[in-house]
Amino acid sequence: MFQTELFNRSSTMEDSTGDPKNENYRFRDTGYIAGSRKEMAVSYIRRMAKLGQRIMKKDIDWQAIEENPRQARRLITKSNIFGKVDWDTLRGNGMTGGTGFLIDRVYASVGAEPAADDADGRQAYSLAVDGLRDRLEKCKTVADVTETIREIRNEIDGDFEAVRKMPEIMELSQKLQEAYDKKRYLEGQEREIWEAKSEKGKTAQEFYDNEKEKTREQGRHKRRFSEEAWEEYRNLLDDARKEKAEQVKKIKKENGYLEAERISIKDGWSTISRGYMYNEVSELKARHDILYAQNAEEIIRGNPLYLAWRQLGDKFKGVLNYGCYNGSTVFHSHVAEARSGKHDNWEWASREKTAAQNRGQKRRAEFELKVASKIGRKGGRDIKPHTTFDLKKQFNLRDVQSGKWVLSDPDAAKFHVDNIASGLADLGDVTGIPDVLLSMNGRLAIAIGARGHGSVGGKTVVAHYEPIERVINITKMKGGGSLAHEWFHAFDNLLSESMIGGNIDLFFTNPHRGQRQSSKN
Repeated sequence: MFQTELFNRSSTMEDSTGDPKNENYRFRDTGYIAGSRKEMAVSYIRRMAKLGQRIMKKDIDWQAIEENPRQARRLITKSNIFGKVDWDTLRGNGMTGGTGFLIDRVYASVGAEPAADDADGRQAYSLAVDGLRDRLEKCKTVADVTETIREIRNEIDGDFEAVRKMPEIMELSQKLQEAYDKKRYLEGQEREIWEAKSEKGKTAQEFYDNEKEKTREQGRHKRRFSEEAWEEYRNLLDDARKEKAEQVKKIKKENGYLEAERISIKDGWSTISRGYMYNEVSELKARHDILYAQNAEEIIRGNPLYLAWRQLGDKFKGVLNYGCYNGSTVFHSHVAEARSGKHDNWEWASREKTAAQNRGQKRRAEFELKVASKIGRKGGRDIKPHTTFDLKKQFNLRDVQSGKWVLSDPDAAKFHVDNIASGLADLGDVTGIPDVLLSMNGRLAIAIGARGHGSVGGKTVVAHYEPIERVINITKMKGGGSLAHEWFHAFDNLLSESMIGGNIDLFFTNPHRGQRQSSKN
């Protein structure tokens, strides 16, 4: 009876909508068929990323990968599409070492993923990466790099030489400059008037000095001025200020720089500034900026790259502004070093390769120490697959995938294959599930250090399950002890699909849970 109800409910859900965007669309895929357009698009990006090849925007099937935005988010990243830089070829073509060093530092500032998490942001990010590499790898000298950086900064800011040279813009710019010059001149005249010593000002100062001398002669306890003396001194100062104010007003009036006026309005008084130079400058600047922005916007619309630069992130923006108050001080010092010829010997490139090799050796040593102290098994079947193909066959896994770090370390690969086999065997013995069904009848795949994502919520991820790909990933360094935990996430996910139908991203125990279930330290 339960099966009949489930069948009726599934049939009702499948027939309930004709909307292709709905998870219960009646004509949605009924299963997985290898070789689909989406699969080929995803496979191409992953294959090129593994080879370290640069992926151009025009070579990505955007419609296919955006069928699953979460998957697209993982695909369109710097590590996948940027590719490796062929420094040897660039050097052979005449690029100096300092130029290469600066370009490498610019590339390091590019964000790991697009600034905007949407389809447009991903395409713009890819376009920006293309534009950046195309421009910078044509540079031969440090001056070429700094000029390219200036051009990109101007494009982001909407600062274009072509707009500045337009007749209307040039006319307004000239008027604005004249107004600025006049305003600065008048302000200088005003400043000189207030700073100069007038006759009345000298009289007030003499009175002050005389009164001060009188109080000194009367003794230390009587140094304060009398009320009458203070009153007279203040009057003398007021006369001096009024004299200067009249002089300032006269020079402003002669040059069309009038004071503010108070006018009567219905409910009170208001202050306006007729002919006030500040207003003149402000009005000219507003007209200039509006006209400039309109023409700059038209140029930007004609070239999507100018807006795409913003997708490369805040660090990249800091590099572009390296000579400004909000720019990168570190990159500023890099430019100074490159200009001095410090990096022309290309030693920086050799040091980076050596550092990468040393990191690999250190990681292997850490791996040997960690696995020896954390993994322990008592009893259970003695099962030792000779190859990953044996592991796949024994448990009917869809596939077994290993990351480059694991593949290049036979000890690590053997360790994980042996312990995954032991763990699955123990899981089968405990649950009573036959070995060939532990893979959910061939649906489940296992990855070893091939799909890691660093940390989540500040905690290191030791393993995770991906419901979209139906794969369990065990990290190379800390994945031990997590296999059963992730297997039950897979069971939870497939149970949801069987009982509820619809989106494979759901979990039966919590249908609102995210797409990636992880074990953390």
